[in-house]
Amino acid sequence: MNIDFPAQLLQELGQNLGINNLSFDENQCCHLTINQDTPVSIRRDDDRQCFVLLGAIAEKNTWPLTEDLMQLALRQNLLSLNNPGPTIGWDSKIGLIGYVFIAYEGVSIESLQSKIADLTDWLNSWPQALNPIKTDQNKETIPFDIMMKRV
Repeated sequence: MNIDFPAQLLQELGQNLGINNLSFDENQCCHLTINQDTPVSIRRDDDRQCFVLLGAIAEKNTWPLTEDLMQLALRQNLLSLNNPGPTIGWDSKIGLIGYVFIAYEGVSIESLQSKIADLTDWLNSWPQALNPIKTDQNKETIPFDIMMKRV
């Protein structure tokens, strides 16, 4: 596989989206906004020979870290074990994120675009899933620093 394959595929994605000179930054990331409202990043991971697509589910300090939220996130992660799809993680700068790995081997521009669309749809489905958790004021919230000490 050509060492420049990820950059070439990103250039092709840019052409399809009408964006000239789409490239990875110094952190090997390319940041896009899909449908004018959904930020998605494409990270190049040459060590693992894959792209990592990721986007924010909920901004930090926007949703209370309750037991219900943690159960919902962990259930999603279990689903990812048996079905190809996004996994949930926590980024200290962003908050809850969804991400998916796409191996360089066998990926095409069509499959990359499809994965970006799937992730975007998945990210946009989360506010509805999280809304009952946010509005339930009777649930005990757990400060994030305490939550992380429990892990």
